[in-house]
Amino acid sequence: MTEELVCLPGPRQHCVRCNGQILVQEVALTAVGKNGKPWIYLEAGWCQRCRTLHGLLSDIEAALRSQGVDTEEVESFVYRGRPLPLSVWVDPSVGELPWKAYRASATPAAHEPEPPATEAVLTLPEDPVPWELGEGVASWVQGDEEPVLSYVALIADSAGIRRFSLKGGARHTPEDLALLVRTAAAYPLSAAPPARPSILHVADDRLAHALREMVSDLPMQVAAGPTLEVQEALRWFRIHLGNQESSPFLSACAPAEVAACFDAAERFYAARPWQRFAADTYVAMRVNDGPWAFLNVMGHNEQEPGIVFFADWLAVCRFVANLDLEATLGLPGNPDRLVAAAAGLEAMTLCPLYALHPEDADLVLRLGCRPVRDALYPLPHRYEAEPFVPLPPRFPLATYTLALESIVKVLAGQPGRRIRKVEVAYDLRGTRVELRYPARGDEDAPADSGRYRVTVLRKRGKAIGIEAGGDCTLADLACELGLFHTRSLVRGFGQGQSCLWQNVGGLSGPCPRLYHLRDLEAMWVEIGASRHALQITPASS
Repeated sequence: MTEELVCLPGPRQHCVRCNGQILVQEVALTAVGKNGKPWIYLEAGWCQRCRTLHGLLSDIEAALRSQGVDTEEVESFVYRGRPLPLSVWVDPSVGELPWKAYRASATPAAHEPEPPATEAVLTLPEDPVPWELGEGVASWVQGDEEPVLSYVALIADSAGIRRFSLKGGARHTPEDLALLVRTAAAYPLSAAPPARPSILHVADDRLAHALREMVSDLPMQVAAGPTLEVQEALRWFRIHLGNQESSPFLSACAPAEVAACFDAAERFYAARPWQRFAADTYVAMRVNDGPWAFLNVMGHNEQEPGIVFFADWLAVCRFVANLDLEATLGLPGNPDRLVAAAAGLEAMTLCPLYALHPEDADLVLRLGCRPVRDALYPLPHRYEAEPFVPLPPRFPLATYTLALESIVKVLAGQPGRRIRKVEVAYDLRGTRVELRYPARGDEDAPADSGRYRVTVLRKRGKAIGIEAGGDCTLADLACELGLFHTRSLVRGFGQGQSCLWQNVGGLSGPCPRLYHLRDLEAMWVEIGASRHALQITPASS
C-alpha cells in the first residue's frame, strides 16, 4: 500500500480515514515545484493501519516559506523517492480535497486553462455517473471602490470537486456555466480522468432549461436533480474563502419575511422617530403572551439612527450602569464591555451591505431590497462579546418587523407631538403587540413579587440584614443601607464583573427590582471604597 499525506487544519489523535491511532515522527519531504526540489522537514502523524501520514497544514506552509518556496508553486511532494499523493482534509462533511484543488481554491486568480472545443470534448469517454453543477455566493472581495460579492460555481463527480469557477461582482451566466462544463470534462481537478458527462444535475428547471441551450452541441442530458455533493462543497467554499466569524441570519428566514422587515424599516426611517422619542428612554414591548423585551430608539443628534433591543430589564440596567461607571471613572468607551455587560445586544442600524454575511447580502440583493439613505441599508445585528452572564436567544426577525411597525403606528396615532406616554396594544396580522412607554421595569412584575431578605456580608463588623418587598428597587435599597453608613455612600450594586446599578447623577435611570435579582449569584454592594458580598433570599414566613 502506498503512503499518502493528508494535511490537517488542526491537531488530531486519530486517523481521519480509519480512526486508527497516529504516532508522531519526523519526516523529510521533497517539494516539487517550478523552482527546483527543496527539502522540508516536519513532524507528521503516522497511521500504521492505513499507512497515512497526517501533517498540519500550517506546519507544511511554514516549512515551505522557510525554504523560500511559495505554496502556490508546489505541484507535488516526494517521500522516500516515491511520489506522495497529497490531499487536504477540510471537515467531516466535506472530507478531503486534492492538493491541486485546495491550492486552486486558495488562489482563485490562478490561470485557468482555455475551455476545449466541442470536437475535443466529443472525443472523451462518457462518464455514466451523473455530475452535479451548482452556484452560490462565496465571500466578499475587494472591488474597485468597495467590497463586492463573489460567487463560486462548481461541478462535482463521483471523485469529488471536478472543477470550479470564481466570479466577483455578479453571478455566473449560463454561458459561463457551459464553459465550466467543457473545462471540467477535459481538465478535472479531482482524481477522475478526463471524460464528458452523460447526465448533469442542476438545482432547478429554470437553470436546466437555460443551460440545455448552451450545451446543445454535446450529447448529454441536463435536468433538475439532486445536488447534495455540490451543496456541501459550496458550504465549504463559503467557510474557506469567506473567513466569516458570524453565521447567516436573514438567509435562515423565509424570503417573504425578510422583504416584510425591510419594508417596515423603510417606513420607520422615513418617520424619523428619534425626533419624537426622548433620548435615554425605553419602550417595553410584548408579543402575544411572551416575555417583555425593551427597545431604545436611537438617532438623536442624527447619529446612528435605528433601534436597539434588550432581552429584559436587567440587560437594560447592566448596559446603563456600566456606561455610567465608565463616565464616572473618566474611562474611554469600551463597546465590548458594554455588550458583555448587557449579555449581548441586538440592533437595526444603517450600514453598507458588506456588513452582512455574504449569504444574507446575496438574499437582500435577490429580493431587490433598497438602501434607505445613500448606500446604507437597515441591517439587523447581534453584537456579542465574552459575556459576563449567559447570552439570551436571538430575537426572531419577525420581532424586528413588529417593533418597527408598532413604533410607526404610535407616531401616526400622536401626530406632530413629542411622545410622552404610550399604553397600547396592536393587532398586526393576527399577532398582538403590546407597548408601554416610558418603560418602568415593572412590566414583568409577578402577581405576587414576594418579600426578600437582603444581607450585606461586611468584611469587618456584623452583617446587615434588611427585609423588603420584591418590588423594592436597588435605589430604594441604597437609601435603606445608607442609614447604617452615615459617613459612606452606597455607590452601587453588581454581579461578578458587571455593574447592575450605579448611584451617580441622582437616583434616576433604569434600576432593577429585587425580584429581578432573586436567582443571581456572586452579587456585591459597593459602600464607600469597599465591596461587600450581597445575598438576596426569600424572607422566612
